[in-house]
Amino acid sequence: AAFDAQLQPGTELPLRAKLTGTVEGKPLELRAEGGAVGDLSGRADYPVHLSAMMDQTKADARGTVAWPLDRNGLHVTLSVAGPDPSEVLRLLELPEITLPPYDLRAQLQRDGAAWRLKGLSGRVGDSDVAGDIAVDLGGERPKVDGSLHSKVLDLDDLLGLVGAEPG
Repeated sequence: AAFDAQLQPGTELPLRAKLTGTVEGKPLELRAEGGAVGDLSGRADYPVHLSAMMDQTKADARGTVAWPLDRNGLHVTLSVAGPDPSEVLRLLELPEITLPPYDLRAQLQRDGAAWRLKGLSGRVGDSDVAGDIAVDLGGERPKVDGSLHSKVLDLDDLLGLVGAEPG
């Protein structure tokens, strides 16, 4: 792995860090950019841009986090795309979901113990998907709530959400 950090005064996001390497033989690149150090001195929305790439899977988040960090201060535009999320989810030790190629965008917000995807739009396999989803982790069990719609829905694209193989 290689790590590079830079400070570039006079730019929109002067704090920059980049990590490159491999994970299980696949290329990995993580980038983080943030506002000026002076932006951290008081209570403010701190600008951030995070991007990650592992093999053919890509994620990008751009927006603000509340500073100092708190449970309600995340507002970013998120985009994720790749051939199948299961490999990345396994590496993060999260429940694996097998899906066909996907390309999704949404506004990601945190509100206490709830994570919200607003204005979700994109494609999963041959299906289009749009709507809003919230996952509340504050109770005894996680609660998922939302409203999704599709103009073209191919049910076999979504079988991975219930533990079956897509297709």
